[in-house]
Amino acid sequence: YKVFGLAPTGRASQNLEQSGISSQTLHKFLKSFNEGRCQYSLKTVLVLDEAGMVDTQRFEAFLRAVDQLGVKAVVVGDGSQLQPVKAGPAFRLVTEKVGYSRLEHVIRQKESWQQE
Repeated sequence: YKVFGLAPTGRASQNLEQSGISSQTLHKFLKSFNEGRCQYSLKTVLVLDEAGMVDTQRFEAFLRAVDQLGVKAVVVGDGSQLQPVKAGPAFRLVTEKVGYSRLEHVIRQKESWQQE
């Protein structure tokens, strides 16, 4: 599988890039999809980071694109963090309906004060 990152902001997209994941903003992805320019295959995984910041309309458009492209999606976020500016906490609604997996141990930071 090839993994590509999506994020609601340019800064979050840059953070994914620094982690080694080729990334773009969710807005750019949706524009490319709507114009028929997406070149993803069935062996593609799209990681939507900072999903808690995505409003319901854009989240629905993302899910529709994933379905039509036939790719796999991994949605990452924190429903308690900064909420979307536009309508609805889509990420929180989806996690309540579908469920989620939770990461409990942070391995990126080595010092205890960093992990806090």
